[in-house]
Amino acid sequence: MDQRTSEGAANSNTAGYSLMLTGEIREGFEPDQVRQWLAQALKIPLANASALLAGRSRCIRRNLTEQDATRYLKLFQSKGVGVRLSLSPVSAMTARGQTVPLSSDTQVVDTRFFQGDITAKPAWHFQILAAVLSGTVTTVICGVYLLLMLACFAGGLHFIVNAALSLDDAPTAYVFVLHLISGLFLLSLFGLLLRPVFAQQNPQRISLEVDPAKQARLVQFVNDTFAQVGAPAPDKILVNYDTEVTAEFSCPPFRPKQGSVSVTLGMPLIANIRTPQLAAFIAHEASMMRPPMLAWLFGVVKRVRHRFDDCAENQDLWSRRLDAWDLDQASAVKGFFVSALATLNHYSALVFKPFSIALNSAGAMANRYLVNAADFYAAHLVGSKAIVESFRELSITHHALHQAEERMFGQVGERQLVNNLPALVHHFAAGLSPRDLREIEDAMNRADTKRDYDYPSDRSRIIFAEDLDASGQCCVDYPAAELFTNIGVLNEQVTLLYYGNLQIPFAPLDLVDVHRLASLADKDMKREQLSTQYFNNWFDPDIFWKIPAPTAVQNLNAKQRRHWLNELVAEIRHTTPDYLQLVASEQKLLTTLVNYAFVSQVRKAGYKLTAADTGLSEAQLKTLDETYAQHRAEYNHFQSRLGRFREVMGTRLFLAVSLHPDAAKRKVGVMLLQMLATLNQHSERLTSLQVRVAYLPKLAVRERDKKEDAHGKRIQRIMADVARYGAGALNSLTQFKCTFNNAHENLAQFVAAHMKQSATLDAPKPLETVAYFTEINHGLAESNRMINHQIAMIAMESELLNKITPVRLATA
Repeated sequence: MDQRTSEGAANSNTAGYSLMLTGEIREGFEPDQVRQWLAQALKIPLANASALLAGRSRCIRRNLTEQDATRYLKLFQSKGVGVRLSLSPVSAMTARGQTVPLSSDTQVVDTRFFQGDITAKPAWHFQILAAVLSGTVTTVICGVYLLLMLACFAGGLHFIVNAALSLDDAPTAYVFVLHLISGLFLLSLFGLLLRPVFAQQNPQRISLEVDPAKQARLVQFVNDTFAQVGAPAPDKILVNYDTEVTAEFSCPPFRPKQGSVSVTLGMPLIANIRTPQLAAFIAHEASMMRPPMLAWLFGVVKRVRHRFDDCAENQDLWSRRLDAWDLDQASAVKGFFVSALATLNHYSALVFKPFSIALNSAGAMANRYLVNAADFYAAHLVGSKAIVESFRELSITHHALHQAEERMFGQVGERQLVNNLPALVHHFAAGLSPRDLREIEDAMNRADTKRDYDYPSDRSRIIFAEDLDASGQCCVDYPAAELFTNIGVLNEQVTLLYYGNLQIPFAPLDLVDVHRLASLADKDMKREQLSTQYFNNWFDPDIFWKIPAPTAVQNLNAKQRRHWLNELVAEIRHTTPDYLQLVASEQKLLTTLVNYAFVSQVRKAGYKLTAADTGLSEAQLKTLDETYAQHRAEYNHFQSRLGRFREVMGTRLFLAVSLHPDAAKRKVGVMLLQMLATLNQHSERLTSLQVRVAYLPKLAVRERDKKEDAHGKRIQRIMADVARYGAGALNSLTQFKCTFNNAHENLAQFVAAHMKQSATLDAPKPLETVAYFTEINHGLAESNRMINHQIAMIAMESELLNKITPVRLATA
């Protein structure tokens, strides 16, 4: 045994275990306590500890001895943290008595990444049914298509010949024109039917071929995975900027035995998955490459289907070229013919729709069997659980890539191109909020996610894998990125390919370092969270904003409006504690005022009240008029202060909407502002009755039980005012379309849907009046809440685009 082997054997006894967090909290433990303990144990913030327990598997300790690994395992499990042990790749090699390759430009790897081989096979009919179904339908469709073309060509020639022969007969004009038009029409239809034959396929995404000498570990991993499913090793391995793993079979025409297989790995996906999940993706693709004859057949069927799809959807390159010519007319005559040809080409897609639908229906049915067979191999290689995790990580990567693109290209008029796209995607994937993760899970559970349009949904594939309940082979478990050598350089090269595919001109010096851009993204996210928090703190369904009149800002230019908006945003941030404290004090003030108002009203009617009847002391009863006036003044002062806050927020929304650069969103915002102004108007009218409606039941009880008939007129007046104000509000709201609930035509219907009482309140009683008042206010508040949600999105987007002063982050 040489020195390296001896050292490897020694290391296998002393180190080689990794401690993996499963991302789960064990049953019977309090989640908050588990998070706090994990944060203290790892010396990380509580938010980071919560992220570690969000359901994703992560490694927190590596190269542990068996004794240390067991100790950590018991400790974490005793505190409720889900953990497991994994054999590190170095340990897995040395445990089998194999040497660990030294780092060099050319690596030599002699190892397998799986312990054991797949012995189970899927049902024999899976691939056979898929081949028969797709091959038969494609042959029939192509036969019908060729017959249709032949009929059009033969018919066109027939009519043209008859038109020429009709010149010798009389009468000639009618017959000649009829045959000529029919012949030209059929020949034109024949020409349009040639689109799939001569259609240029859309350009393939640019990929970068991996050098086997420099990426020996990766090549060996891919080859081992192919060998596990009984497929020959791929001829080349490519990497690109996509978020999936694909394999492609290519061969000379009708010579599948001379074909070659290539595997393409999406580097953003590689950055977010582990080796078992990568093995699942590769095994799925590898199983579709065997045997070569079937791989060739499925490839031909797929290309035929895509040609008809592109023509049916006018997405082939000829259609795009005609559209470009149509937009770039050199002359009126040329423009007319190009426009006519583009229109004819566009409507000719209707001819290919039936062919496309038939091929896609057959393809979807065939793919169901083919994908099940491929998932069978993947599940028995790495286990059903790893299959499920791979689908989840794939959806997370898609979501993270979208966030990364929003970060780079989302700003109007500016962009920030990162120098390492996969690393930026990984950053966003690792920082997804619990809400984002729930949305991803919900989308998967609703079967809204799938790899391709003719693929089964991810949900159905997950159910298939779970039903298999396969344990899989023992696979080394570590980040898939560790299979690569100099992955940072590779990621930067892939990023340049990404910009090249989008045809984005850039200079290498203009690229932003990924760490800097990730840091800026984190700060922007925190600012957005704080800004959203300010909005959420202020927005209350029962508080209606006072929207200013357009005349208040019509003489201000955009610069002045931005300046004013900046001042209002700063004022809102500084006065939020005062606003929240003021809102919290309303109920106490109102309750006290209602009690004093009730006592005062009874006394005005000429009746006496004792301290026991009112809950007031004798001293308070003696000074009732002065105390009542004092509390009324306090409540009026409260309403005045609250009105100022309502005006500040209303003006902020008005200015933000007026500054939005998108005219369509600005128009929607103006309509929402009109709704808010109308809601505020009727809310203020109803609020003026709030105190009287509050003591109405007490007044009615005294009239009935104590025979205090003098209260009757007062009671009738209150009920009449409530009915009149409520009817006025409903009548006014009929002019506004309900933009947030399609079940109601207008806002009045939405408000009325929250009311059990009759909207007209005919011959009311006191308790019915109180219920009507409560219900219509609830309906108005719900309308206010829904409209606020819509307009807040427009306002926040406008403030971002107009670079309104962001929330300052506290520095450590």
